[in-house]
Amino acid sequence: MWSSKALARRALLSLALAFPAAFLAGCTLTPVYGDRGAGTEAALVLNYAEPTSRLGQIVAQELARRLGSGTGPDVPVARISAVQGARTLARSQTTNPSKPYEAVVIATLTVVDPQGQVLLTVTRQANAGYTTNGQVLADKAAEADAAERAARSVAESLRLTLLATLPGARAPQ
Repeated sequence: MWSSKALARRALLSLALAFPAAFLAGCTLTPVYGDRGAGTEAALVLNYAEPTSRLGQIVAQELARRLGSGTGPDVPVARISAVQGARTLARSQTTNPSKPYEAVVIATLTVVDPQGQVLLTVTRQANAGYTTNGQVLADKAAEADAAERAARSVAESLRLTLLATLPGARAPQ
């Protein structure tokens, strides 16, 4: 037999559990990293100057993809220069033909406002490892791949620096 007291208690318990669930349904967590992160919502509008190298092009494309790009007389211009180097990680003499190396990419980003005044100049560096094995074509491909991975890492570092440094240049929503 159902009593009204037990029914009222169940109804009150259901409401007590439903209210926090409904309240928390509107809350979301937004990561800084990722395609839909907080860093993409507060995007900067920059016009990217023509890159001078393949690695500069990769950095510019990554920044344009993640931050957005724009044209117009009041849009700041971003100039990117990137250089590549490589260094060996081990100096021991072995009979193993595989040798570990590290590609190093150093990129400099200069943001200039429409009046020609430099707003920001920043340099970042990233490294990516690769291994050579004595086959020239494979060694060159491994080095190029590592340099491109390092360039993407540099672009991410530059993106976060831009978001932290130039909050006044945010895109209109």
